[in-house]
Amino acid sequence: KSKNGRCSKSSKNYIHKQINDCSSVNDVINLHARESTDMACSDLSFCWNQIAKLVSRDRIERNTYSTKQNQVQLEPLLDDTISLVQSFKPKNLAATFHKIAKIGKLCR
Repeated sequence: KSKNGRCSKSSKNYIHKQINDCSSVNDVINLHARESTDMACSDLSFCWNQIAKLVSRDRIERNTYSTKQNQVQLEPLLDDTISLVQSFKPKNLAATFHKIAKIGKLCR
């Protein structure tokens, strides 16, 4: 698949539902690992949104991802996001990097 093809296609609703159903950051990471080749830019953005929600609401999640050792687990999602950044629509791009910044602020 071309990078542009992944982001120009519409998101599959089942992936958004699965992301929304994730109750931990680890759930989001594992979902991304399983479904990454089928994720559109909006799905990647939604993953970051869900992670930001989880770390802002849950002190244990926040503390877990405050260590470099656990932050490394986010690298595949971050790498995938960066590799497709030129294909993001402006709204998704802004929302995605806002959530990444929020996660960084909460988990330092």
